[in-house]
Amino acid sequence: MAAVTHPNHPSINWQRRYVAAIAMAGSSSAVWAVANIWQGADFGLLVWLVLFALVSTAVSAISERAGMSFGISHAAILATAWLLGPAAGVLVGVIDSVGMWLIHSYQPRSKWKVSVEQLVFNAGMVSIAALLSGLGLTMVRATAGETLVGTVISWSVAAIVFDQINIWLVACVIYLQRGISPFKFWHQQRWAMPTNIAVAGVGGSLLVTGVNALGANGILLFALPLLLLAVPFRIYIRDTEAQLKQLEALNSELQQLGQRKDRMLAVLSHDMRSPLGVIKMAASGLERLPNLPPEKQTRMLRSILSSEAMLETLVNDIIDIEQVQMGKELELECVPVDLTALIVQVLETLQEQATEKGITLQKALPLQPLVVDGDMNKLLRVVLNLVGNALKYSDGSGRVLVDLRALDGQVALTVQDEGVGISADQLPHIFEPYFRSAEHKRFASGNGYGLAIVKAYVEAHGGTVTVDSIAGRGSTFRVTLPQWQSH
Repeated sequence: MAAVTHPNHPSINWQRRYVAAIAMAGSSSAVWAVANIWQGADFGLLVWLVLFALVSTAVSAISERAGMSFGISHAAILATAWLLGPAAGVLVGVIDSVGMWLIHSYQPRSKWKVSVEQLVFNAGMVSIAALLSGLGLTMVRATAGETLVGTVISWSVAAIVFDQINIWLVACVIYLQRGISPFKFWHQQRWAMPTNIAVAGVGGSLLVTGVNALGANGILLFALPLLLLAVPFRIYIRDTEAQLKQLEALNSELQQLGQRKDRMLAVLSHDMRSPLGVIKMAASGLERLPNLPPEKQTRMLRSILSSEAMLETLVNDIIDIEQVQMGKELELECVPVDLTALIVQVLETLQEQATEKGITLQKALPLQPLVVDGDMNKLLRVVLNLVGNALKYSDGSGRVLVDLRALDGQVALTVQDEGVGISADQLPHIFEPYFRSAEHKRFASGNGYGLAIVKAYVEAHGGTVTVDSIAGRGSTFRVTLPQWQSH
C-alpha cells in the first residue's frame, strides 16, 4: 500500500515525524536483514525471488485513484521468508518497494520531494511488515510443525500479520493527512483484506511448493500464469477506473443541473411574486366590487394583462436560458429590423426612469435606418436589458450613452454608463446565468439572468457581445450584429 502525501496539510509536521519514524524503523530492519543474510543464504534463489517480485510489481494492478497499490509481490516476500528466512524477506520487500517507486513514480520535478517521502515511507512500512510477519511465520512454523494444518496456520498468520501491519501503518498516516479515524479507514478497507490475505498466503505457499519441487524453475512455472492473469486484471482495473471517471463526470453534471434547477426555481419564486400579487389584487377587486366605474375596471384589467405579460416574459427567458445551456438553438422569427427605430423606442420608454434618477440619456444614432435580419422581440429585449441595466446601476447626475453605427458590414451598438462598474475578477462570469457581481448586489436587486439573455439572443443572431468595466467608474457593453443586405 502507498499513501499519497499532501504537503500543505495543517498536520504536516506530525506527518513528517511519523514518516521519519517509520523510515528509521524500516532502516533498522533493513540493516538487521543485511547483517543476517550472509549466514548460508542461497543467493541464486534470492536473486530469482527478487526478480519475481519486481516483475510482478511491474505488471501489478495499480489503483492510482485510491492512492493504494496492490500486487502479487507480497506473496514473494512471504515465500522468501519461508525459504530463506525473515532477513531475506525484508530485503526482497525493500528492493520491491524501490522497484515499484521507479516503475510507477513518473513525477514532475516539483513533486519529487513528495515522491521521495512516499518511497521512504513505503520501504519502511514494507520492511517492518516483512520482518514481523517473517518472524511470526518462523515461530508459528516451528510450533505448529510441517503438517498440513500447521502449514495452513503458519501461512494464515503470516499473511494476516503482513496485511494488518500495512493497513494500520497507512491508516495512521491517512489520519495525519486527512483527519480520518484509523478505525474508519480500516473499516473502509475490510472488503479488500480477504483478497490481499489470500493472495499473500495462498500465492506464497504455492510459490514455495514450486521452488521445493523444481528449484528456480518453479518460480518461472509459478510466475507465468500469475503474470498472464495480472495483465488482463490490470486492463480491467484501468477500464473500471475509466468508467468510474465517466460516472464522476456524469454525477458532476447532474449536480450542476440540480444547482441550475435550484437557481431557476429561486428566480421564479422571487420574480413571479410581484406580478402574481398584482393579478390577485386586481382580480379580487373586480370580484368584490362588480359595480366599479368602467375606467377603474379597465385600469385593473390592464394591470392584470401587464402582469400576465411580465410572467410570460419571465418564463420565456428562463426557457431560453435553459435551452442554450442544453446546447439547443433558439427559435427566431426573423424579419428586417431597423435598430435605429428600435433604440429610439427603448429610450422613449426608459426616459421617465432616467429622469427620476437624475441620469442623462444620450444617444448617437445614424440618420438613416440600420437594418439587421432578426427577431424583433428578442432584439428589443437585448436593448432594453442593456440600457435598463445601465440606468439601474448608475446613481444620480450620471449619464448613459447609447451609440449605434455601421462598421465593416456589421451594426455596432455601444451602451456606456458611469455607474458602479464591475471588478476585474467578476467580469469573466458576468454573462453566466443567475450570476450577479458583488457590486451589483450591493447597489440594486436583480435576478441575475438579464445579461445571460443578452448573450444568448445576440449569439443566436450570429453576433457578439463584450464588456469593459472598471469598478466605481462604469461599464461599456458592445454588441455587433450582421448588417442586413437588401438584394
